[in-house]
Amino acid sequence: MRKKRKCKIPNYRKLYCEYHDLKEIPKGYHIHHKNKKRWDNRKENLVMLTASQHMSLHARHRVKRRGTEIYTANQMARYHGIK
Repeated sequence: MRKKRKCKIPNYRKLYCEYHDLKEIPKGYHIHHKNKKRWDNRKENLVMLTASQHMSLHARHRVKRRGTEIYTANQMARYHGIK
């Protein structure tokens, strides 16, 4: 029988909750790094968006280092660790 893996909550989600006195991020919301640097977890760099707002925002920034790639909403959700 397989061991269940613990669901690991990304640090920036925990920090956002602490900064804004929330118990948890509401279902259907994502935390976005304004400056696109995932290591920058300062309060002023984190913003809560609806899933559709977040996907729309990232749809505008699809360029990767090795060329342009088109992502589906599911691919973007997986990239950000959202199910």
